[in-house]
Amino acid sequence: MNETLHFPVDIEHAGLRGAVLLAFLAAALLVCGLTTVVTPNLGVLIAGGVGLAAGVGAAALAERGLKGRWLSGRELHLDAGGVRLLRKSEIETALDAGVSADVLRWHFQSRKQRRVPKGWFVVAVALVADDERAIVLYTLLSPERFDTLPTRERFKALLPPAKTGSAAEDMRLAGEQRRLHEAEVRRWNSGAELTPDAFEAALKHIDTLFG
Repeated sequence: MNETLHFPVDIEHAGLRGAVLLAFLAAALLVCGLTTVVTPNLGVLIAGGVGLAAGVGAAALAERGLKGRWLSGRELHLDAGGVRLLRKSEIETALDAGVSADVLRWHFQSRKQRRVPKGWFVVAVALVADDERAIVLYTLLSPERFDTLPTRERFKALLPPAKTGSAAEDMRLAGEQRRLHEAEVRRWNSGAELTPDAFEAALKHIDTLFG
């Protein structure tokens, strides 16, 4: 594969979420205060409702204006030589095409998490070379999009810890789940979030290089 792919990761990074929250609070407090001063007869509850509506609108505008423009500084590069995760143009982690790496794929359905609508799937793939070198990529998919994901059958369901490791379970399954949970910890701590389209493109490249 001679194609070179570059993808920004973590589009909804912490800085952007903080700015959106700040826009919400600033607009809500400002409009609530102005409403109370200009029309004191409306009452605190009505002024609070107006302020809340203004805050929601300001947050939506801030997210729309910043998302895709204010990037996290992390990028994913894929080419025939391997996979590289960069932060501010400096290599964070690199795995060459010839390296021996385990490829782990898993998914779980969100019950209620920040930024993940209820019922959507967190879908992830990890390239693990050793304890120090690993790249974990993930995306968020609606149930409909998840059903059309290529090689969906290769993504194992991540079971809750309480359902793994019991004496009645098959030992292979218990070992597999343990590795997936270890990879999930990596995803939580340092995983790189991609858009669904970028994730699917990265999967094709990873399948070509690492199988």
